[in-house]
Formats: sequence, C-alpha cells, structure tokens
Amino acid sequence: MKNFFFILLFLFLFQAVTNAQSNNVWKKQCIKNKANKDVCYISTKLTLTDDKKEVIGNLITISVRYIDHIEKNLSLVDEKKKTYELKEKKIKKPFMIINAPMGVDLRSGLIVSIGKNFNGKAAFVRCTQQGCETNMLISSQIRKAMEVSESMKLKFLVYGKQNPDVVELSLMGFKKEFAKLM
Repeated sequence: MKNFFFILLFLFLFQAVTNAQSNNVWKKQCIKNKANKDVCYISTKLTLTDDKKEVIGNLITISVRYIDHIEKNLSLVDEKKKTYELKEKKIKKPFMIINAPMGVDLRSGLIVSIGKNFNGKAAFVRCTQQGCETNMLISSQIRKAMEVSESMKLKFLVYGKQNPDVVELSLMGFKKEFAKLM
C-alpha cells in the first residue's frame, strides 16, 4: 500500500512538471499588515496546467520582500577595562521564500541554480497547505545573479524517488520589479 502511494505521488508530480508553465512575469503586490501598513513583495510562479492548458494550481511560487534584520556588533567601550557594549542595528534585507510542492524529500533540501553565477542549497523550514517552504536571505551575489540571468533552476527530490526533478523559472522582469521594492 505504501509503495502504491509513492507511485501515485510520483506519477502526479511527473505529470505536473511536464504540464508546468512559467507565467514569465514578476509582479509587485502589496498587502496591509496588522498595523495597516503596506507590506510589498514581488513574486512569480510556475503553474500546473491540464491537457487543455487551463491552470489547475501552482507547482512553485517564489516571493521576494524586504524584512527587518537585526545586526549585532560588539563595540569597545573602555579600552583599559576591556569592556564592550552590544549594539543592535535594524536594517532591511531582501528575503526569498520558495514554495515547492508537497511530497518533496525535506532532507535533501532545494538546490538553487541561477544562470552560471550562483549555485546553492536551501533547507526546507516548514510545510503548509501551500507546499513546502524554504527561506533565504538574498546576498548581493544572489541578487546580481538574478538580475543578469534569464532563468533560475530549482532541483528537488520527491520522497521515495531516486532522481531529482528540475524546474526552471524565468527571471525576465525581476530586475525592474525588484527595483520597485527598494
């Protein structure tokens, strides 16, 4: 029975990947938070389509937004006494959330390849009804790679499967929309 479940899951994800289409658009959206302030982000997605090319759901969703990040530094207060003070500085940093489909092998993480300029791995942090999520700060290296590359590839392993699935998302429009977030 367990093997039957994995076979069905594998067939669904294989069909989903073959019927996936990138909407090739990064869009800026804003929502109100609890303090009634706008929280804006940009996102793109890879949608699942049926044989008639009608959208039936999302395979991968990527969102980028700025978050408050606390940077902590020790500062020397008194050189004779060798006393230090911990100073905190709040800065905004870009943050990427990638939602992969349910059924991924969480142990293997998500491999992110952006053109020829970046290859990295992101750990899954949780699974929700929207899928399994990775979170990562966008370093200047990742940002530059996303701005100059045409696409990014995401590689994940479906639980119980030997070979990973690879999906490709367009980065067309990323640079323009990302500039709107600053």
